Amino acid sequence: MEGKDRNISSIIISSLIWFISIILLFDVLYLINGSFELFPIQEQQDKLHTAAGFIAIILILIVMGLVFINRKVKRKKN
Repeated sequence: MEGKDRNISSIIISSLIWFISIILLFDVLYLINGSFELFPIQEQQDKLHTAAGFIAIILILIVMGLVFINRKVKRKKN
């Protein structure tokens, strides 16, 4: 039973990694394209770049943590 729980945990963690990676991809696209307003001002663009960059850093750290946890779970499975 314990091996099956680890397998399920690994699948859940892998799914979270993919989900957060997709969110990170959209965040980077938003960072590159900028605001979707018709005529954004420079101050709005600066705020957008700051916020999107901060969110990207946080998402990267979360993905790295999940990869580390997933490797530990898979290593214990063996």
